[in-house]
Amino acid sequence: MLPVSFLVEPRIDMDQRCESRNTVRTGFRSVALWGGVAWLAISQAFVTAAEPDAKPEVSAVAPAASASAPFAYIGIDGCVRCHESPREADNRPDSETGLAVTDFYLMNEATVWSKQDRHSQAFKVLENPRSVRMGELLGVDVKSPAAGCINCHALVLNSDKREIGKWAHRLADGVSCEACHGPGEKYESAHHRPEWRTLDPEVKAREFGFINVREAGAKTALCASCHVGNLAQGKFVTHEMYAAGHPPLPSVEPYSLGLAMPPHWRPITAKKPEVQKFLGHDPEIRTIAREIVLGGLVAYRHSVDLLDQAASREETWPDFAVFDCYACHHDLKRKSWRQERGYKSQPGRPAYRAWPDALPRATLLAMDRPLQEFDDRVTGLQTALTSRPFGVPTDVRVKAGEARLALDAELQRASQEIRWDAARSRKLLDALAQTALEQPWDFDSARQLGWAFVAVSRDLPESNRLPAEVAPAIEELTSLLALAPAAVASAGSEPPELPTSVMLAALAEYDPAKFQAVFRKLATALAVTPTKSPALKPAP
Repeated sequence: MLPVSFLVEPRIDMDQRCESRNTVRTGFRSVALWGGVAWLAISQAFVTAAEPDAKPEVSAVAPAASASAPFAYIGIDGCVRCHESPREADNRPDSETGLAVTDFYLMNEATVWSKQDRHSQAFKVLENPRSVRMGELLGVDVKSPAAGCINCHALVLNSDKREIGKWAHRLADGVSCEACHGPGEKYESAHHRPEWRTLDPEVKAREFGFINVREAGAKTALCASCHVGNLAQGKFVTHEMYAAGHPPLPSVEPYSLGLAMPPHWRPITAKKPEVQKFLGHDPEIRTIAREIVLGGLVAYRHSVDLLDQAASREETWPDFAVFDCYACHHDLKRKSWRQERGYKSQPGRPAYRAWPDALPRATLLAMDRPLQEFDDRVTGLQTALTSRPFGVPTDVRVKAGEARLALDAELQRASQEIRWDAARSRKLLDALAQTALEQPWDFDSARQLGWAFVAVSRDLPESNRLPAEVAPAIEELTSLLALAPAAVASAGSEPPELPTSVMLAALAEYDPAKFQAVFRKLATALAVTPTKSPALKPAP
């Protein structure tokens, strides 16, 4: 059984290794939000066993300061110096490997982040009319630390308020480089050295504070800390915040979330074969399928953790934000698919959000795992939440612990026992279709299954090409669920706001029967026979 470090993968794909701009390759990888200061304990939970390469002694690049001391943030200027645009030297192969820095990295990561990644605008959002009005309604200054907004909308200083050199921390930079890679005090100079690329990720985390965001679990945890919530880190959108105007947080699938930025990194599969070989990448592994699978399980784990944390604070329980928002906030229709579907609990009692459960169910099917035990754990949590309106907090915490143990066990199997090659990815597509037809899923759950199907299907090799009928069904699914990433900003303009209105419009029109009708087309094309076939018909 895995401890808290269940978020790890058994092997890194080695793209985390870097060298400096002339003789080494500098790493700059980020997908998600990370606004708190509790990075060290988290990052140590993400590291994995080292690759079987010869590695230098830690002292070759180890800092003099104790690793137990809190590291300081240094700001983005040091990153921009190298990662603004590639230089001539970056394109020059080195004598040791015959590979250039730009064979590994784009070297324009900071530019892409600042011009097209919405995270760079996270703090500025707090100055727009909506945020100002929220502050007036809540009676707080949304840009003050006391309000808690900057825990997700900016990079928060260390508790000792240290600043290094001339690169002072700036809230206006929003969710910047160090938010995902960790405080740069120690690794900023170390990661330029040749020894850095052969250093164990655990050492990078412990001795330098460098978070291994190449790990699917680490990346999802970074996303989930804000996009799901983490009370321990002061990251939680309360029901009051929603009522005051905070946009709804949709379901989170980190791979697809990264596509909407756009990514400022080059995936391992987009690197040339010589680089993949150098990095120890197994070309048979479908990295996207593996990332989505582990991301779904980790997101569920964080959702359960948030519920546990909220139930531990009886003075503020229940906060409606941990329940299914759309159990209450939906159009009233005379013929409602919700009533036809039925309820897992007493009608009228707010239920737990459904979306974290959808993708893990498909994952278990793809791993040939029985669903009954997993369902029992989830059902127990749902029962604890609805035994009376909003549940009994102590019972909720007990059942959350049981659900966490079940998720830990499945995460261990998914990360360490399953080889996510093309055959397994194809099996995952079958499982996604089977799961989509299993029950009438709500909008956020449908998006989980839809995102995963689209991404995994496009990542299959030519030898596993899907039938031609799949393509138009995917386009239909993408339109129905508003899955396509928003248009990115053009060079020189600010990143666009998230298309909340597009998502809400799709949600308002959502009909699970239409969603299942599309997946029946996909199931037919894949020759998948559903175990259940709900009798719902699309609304006229």
